[in-house]
Amino acid sequence: MDLVCRSSAFKTGPFRDHAILEVEIELEAASVDALRDELAGHDAKRLAAQPRGRNAGSMFKNPPGEPAWKLIDAAGLRGATEGGAGISEKHANFFVNHGGATASQVRTLVEETERRVRDEFGIELQREVSFVGDWS
Repeated sequence: MDLVCRSSAFKTGPFRDHAILEVEIELEAASVDALRDELAGHDAKRLAAQPRGRNAGSMFKNPPGEPAWKLIDAAGLRGATEGGAGISEKHANFFVNHGGATASQVRTLVEETERRVRDEFGIELQREVSFVGDWS
């Protein structure tokens, strides 16, 4: 089964409504120092651009022509909140839990973001994060 960035049988194929509960990974031997250096580089890059704390990563895929964060920012939503859920000040495509956020508050904020971007720019944002479970 092919697993590639943003695509797999679990996203769009026959296992779309299934969850991954266990994985098997094959590792290669490498120098501890080289691995630490590589990890530190990745960490520094990520921490410079992305918020810390509780979040699910990028909420929306980048549509053709403009990164999702720029559209969200241009719609005036950077820093917007709904209860304990918020759009990060650091990166507008990250939805964060400022404390006590409920699933329905996150959903409301995501749906408002989709609506505003659609109304202002005519672009339908596609979610990168899958919402699962009961959201009522």
